[in-house]
Amino acid sequence: MRHQDYRWLWLNIFFWTMGRWMEWVALSWLVLDLGGSPFVLGAVWACRTLPSVFFGALAGVLSDTMGRRRLMLIAQTCMVSLQFLAASLVVAGRVEIWQVLVIALLGGTALAFDQPARQTMIYDLVGKHDLLNAVALNRIAQRTGSIAGAPLAGALIGFLGVGGTLYVVGAAFLLGVVSLLMLHSPPVLASLRRQSIWKDFLLAWNYVRGQPQILGILAVEIAFDTFGAYHMLMPLFARDILEVGPTGLGFLYAAEGFGEMAGALVLASFSQVRRRGWLMLGGFLGLGAVLLLFSLSSWFYLSLLMLAVVGLMHTTVMIMVQTLLLGSVSDELRGRVMGIYVFTWGAVPLGSLQAGAVAGLLGAPFALGMGGAVIMLAAAALAITQPKVRQLE
Repeated sequence: MRHQDYRWLWLNIFFWTMGRWMEWVALSWLVLDLGGSPFVLGAVWACRTLPSVFFGALAGVLSDTMGRRRLMLIAQTCMVSLQFLAASLVVAGRVEIWQVLVIALLGGTALAFDQPARQTMIYDLVGKHDLLNAVALNRIAQRTGSIAGAPLAGALIGFLGVGGTLYVVGAAFLLGVVSLLMLHSPPVLASLRRQSIWKDFLLAWNYVRGQPQILGILAVEIAFDTFGAYHMLMPLFARDILEVGPTGLGFLYAAEGFGEMAGALVLASFSQVRRRGWLMLGGFLGLGAVLLLFSLSSWFYLSLLMLAVVGLMHTTVMIMVQTLLLGSVSDELRGRVMGIYVFTWGAVPLGSLQAGAVAGLLGAPFALGMGGAVIMLAAAALAITQPKVRQLE
């Protein structure tokens, strides 16, 4: 393992994740302050994830051909500029909901290009033997960032307002860029530079089509992305159900982060984990069940506890999904397959819009409870009908 470079990647992930969670808390509260409806809130979340549909696969190809580090630097520098622009609009009192939507869409585009390169770089730095540990440690970096970022944003909104908070978000992303500049990633394979983008994508797509176990993983991921829009619904729970304001919203996100960190720490302590397919499917089943229970709670402290369990389940399935995908393909295809994985996040905008629409008509608890039930049914159906997924190691 290239320990020094991996430490810089870990710091980059921490600052990037902290900035993203601070941005989401600030933008979601801004939308509510501007009089936005639950559907508009869902639209903002959709704009953050919609670019994965259009650019996820392309980003995977570019991460293989132009270099992971270069692609990440471009994407993250764009995020710094967007945050300072958004902050300036808010401070000047000229911000409107359509501008928030555009900023979220551009930020989502940067995220779509950053993610395949970031995830593939993990394998570049650690290799297959330490892959599970490295993916788990990356989740720890992400959850540490969310635990720090979400409550900090909630508190800063009360002291600095949304505009001042967004300036701090820009500073967090800038620290991520600095840490990335200190990292030296492996060079791009010369043979990959001679391939056309379209042929590179088709090569990866044909490979995925011929691997039922990979298709099964992507299928359950799509089901979760479509019906598990609990992040988007949390501002509505904080304001309308639990009545705890932006500070309480930050703690809700932080509780999930603590659960995710606990799960990542447990998995990082093991060099090998058996029955990874079963563990992934069981995690999805448990995640859906706890989301259903959370939708029935009106007590803040019980909700915090259940969100911690949600985080535990969520980090388990995410680590298993990424480990199984990264470890099952060759060096030449790894970035492109992860690009297709990011492409499946295109279900998130659909999920955010449907959750926002259902919440507007029937309330946020019904929208979240329905989503949890559907996730349970999808995971159970996959476990029964796809034995190859259950047998993955």
